[in-house]
Amino acid sequence: MKQMTVTSNNNLVFRLAEASEAEAVLALYRAAAASGETEWDEEYPNAQTIEMDLAANGLYVLCQDGRIVGAVSQIDWPELDAMDLWSPCKRPAGLARLCVHPEARGQGLGQVLVEEIRRVVREKGYDMTHHMASQHMEPPLRIYRSMGFRQVGEIHMFDTEYFGFELEL
Repeated sequence: MKQMTVTSNNNLVFRLAEASEAEAVLALYRAAAASGETEWDEEYPNAQTIEMDLAANGLYVLCQDGRIVGAVSQIDWPELDAMDLWSPCKRPAGLARLCVHPEARGQGLGQVLVEEIRRVVREKGYDMTHHMASQHMEPPLRIYRSMGFRQVGEIHMFDTEYFGFELEL
């Protein structure tokens, strides 16, 4: 069953992505990488990442007037959850690949994505979110901090320095 939220503000629809939208999501990721405001490139995220998220029913999209303008993934990542920087919880949800199309930025869509994925994971029975944000990516850092996420430490993975963020649901 697809989870969906229709938001009258800005004609937004947040929902589970469909397999037929894999190319559109990849185009979104490529546009974000080309903007220079992310550490993403031609190799990451890629079609395999999208396939993996789709197979796990964890890839969500935000559509505006029928066009995909954002995406976020909810993933299970035991290695990340096992790090000792997190607060105790029973069932953490990993959040990854928060992305808003460069042409759609400045409308608060990143916050909409985060609010909606929080609602979805809470409804699925998760009690906390765990995720990483590159220390050099100001847009997501601003979003997480403004929305009350706690910065709990630093993580070095994939040759990059990240901040760990969490939020109790």
